[in-house]
Amino acid sequence: MRHKGTTATKRLPADLIDNRMLMALLEQCRRECLHLHHKTVIHSPAYEATSRMTEAIDGLAEALTGRRDYFHLPAHAANTSYKG
Repeated sequence: MRHKGTTATKRLPADLIDNRMLMALLEQCRRECLHLHHKTVIHSPAYEATSRMTEAIDGLAEALTGRRDYFHLPAHAANTSYKG
């Protein structure tokens, strides 16, 4: 619920959080969830839970930074040095 006279924004005020510490911990948690996610049986409770957890972390990253893909790895550039 919004307070009277306020508007919704995509980002939280920076003074509410210690961004560096929180983002580092979220990144580590997301990485561990993905590791477990890839090792579990598809559609098992652990698989579904780690999928939801990863989505939640991405949602929080979006709320804090404005970027849902904050923790996603960048696309790899083509290796043009290989001459085969």
